[in-house]
Amino acid sequence: MKIPKQILAFSILTASLLSFLAGYILIQSGLKSDAGAAQKGSILDRFQNLAGSTGQTIVPQGLFQLSEKETISPVSDIASESVLYYQADTGIATKADIVTRQNTNISTAILPQLSRVIWSPDRQQVMTIFTTAKATEFKYYSYGTGRAFSMGTNVLDAAFSPDGSSIAAVRKINDETIITTGAPGDQYARTILKTRLDRFSIAWPNPDTLALTVPNADGTSDLYLLATNGDLTKILEGQTSLGVVWIPDGSGFIYSVEKDGYPVLARYNLTDKSQINLPLSVDAALCAPTLNGGAAFCLVDTKGETSVTRLDLATGASQTISSNVIISGERVFLSHLQDFLIIVNQSDHSLYAIKVSGE
Repeated sequence: MKIPKQILAFSILTASLLSFLAGYILIQSGLKSDAGAAQKGSILDRFQNLAGSTGQTIVPQGLFQLSEKETISPVSDIASESVLYYQADTGIATKADIVTRQNTNISTAILPQLSRVIWSPDRQQVMTIFTTAKATEFKYYSYGTGRAFSMGTNVLDAAFSPDGSSIAAVRKINDETIITTGAPGDQYARTILKTRLDRFSIAWPNPDTLALTVPNADGTSDLYLLATNGDLTKILEGQTSLGVVWIPDGSGFIYSVEKDGYPVLARYNLTDKSQINLPLSVDAALCAPTLNGGAAFCLVDTKGETSVTRLDLATGASQTISSNVIISGERVFLSHLQDFLIIVNQSDHSLYAIKVSGE
C-alpha cells in the first residue's frame, strides 16, 4: 500500500517534535534538580558558616543570660572563661561556661542554710557560711585536698590572703573582738589586733595590708587599713552608704559614698594616698576594675536607661560600650580574660553577661 507523501511527511514531522519535546523535558528536569541541589547546598553552607566552620559556638551580641538559677557568691574562674557559683536552693557548686552557656555541677553536696561563700584567689578553697536562727557557722573546704573543718560559731568575718595560704579571721571572744592570721586550721594563728568593735567586714587586698569597713552608730562607716604587723590607720571617716571595691592587684580601690541622695564615685591609690573623683554617679559594687587598675567597666543607670561604660581610672574619661541594657544589677565583675562583664541580677540573683573590650 502506498502512503501518500503528505501523510508520510506529517508523520516524520510529528515524530521529530515528540522526540524534541521528550529531550527538552528531560533536560529541564535535570536542570531543576541541579538548581535545587545547588540552592540547598548554598543554604546549608550559609548555615554552617553561621555556626562556625570549626564548630565554635557563637557568643550572642549584647546582653545574654548565663544562668537562670539564683546564685550565691558568684566569681570568675581563673582557669577559664567561666563563672563559679553556688545554687541558692541546693547549695551545689556549679560552673557556668560563658561561651557555651552550659552550667555544670562541680559538686554533689547539698548544703542547707548556705548564705554566703568566700572564695580563695586560686578558687581551690572556700569558706562557706551557714546561717540559722540560732547561730552563724563558718566552715572551711579545700577542693584540691578534700580537707574540711568547722571554723566555729564565733567568727564574724574572714578573708583569704592574696596567695591563698593564710586566713584572716575576725572572732568574738567574750566582750572583745580579735583578728588572727594563720594557715587554714592553724591552732596557733597570730593575733594582730584586739578591739572593742563588735561588727565590721574584712578584706585582704595585698600581702601586707588588710582592710576593715566599720559601721558607726549614726549609719555612716569608716575604712581602716590594718598592716600585718598590727598598725591601724583610718583613711575614710563618716561616709554615708560606703561601698568599696578593691583593684585586683591591691594597689588601691574605687569607692562610692552618698551625697545629696546620689552616689559619688572616687578612686584611692594606696601608694601615694592620693584620690581622684570620678565623673560617674554609680555604686562601687556596679563597677569592675581591670587587673592593673587602669580602667573599670560600670553598669550605669541614667534617667531609667542602663548602659555599660568604660571608665579610665587615671583620667576619668568615660566611653559607653553598650546602651539600653535591660537589667538592674546588684553587683558586677569581669571574666578571667576580661572579655565579659558579668552582672548579678538584682531581682533574682541570676547571672547575665555582656561582651566588653579586653584590657
